[in-house]
Amino acid sequence: MDIIFRELQYEDVSYILKFFRELKDENAEVSFVDYDTEEKISSWVEGSDNFVYVAEYEGKIAGVFKARREKGDIKEEKHSAFLT
Repeated sequence: MDIIFRELQYEDVSYILKFFRELKDENAEVSFVDYDTEEKISSWVEGSDNFVYVAEYEGKIAGVFKARREKGDIKEEKHSAFLT
């Protein structure tokens, strides 16, 4: 079983959207199911403060890791990470 972890690319966006919709149809309680448009997911590729990686298994998206860095006053910096 070979799983490939790599950075998100624009070509992945439609597959990720399909993956999230499948999770939502299964009533999976994960944070990403609220991302329901290609535009929202495409913004992850464009954002310099987003770090998004996909897990690919047998040519299909099998997982997504997204981390976000928010800049600001050091006392108020907010970072987050999500894995599906």
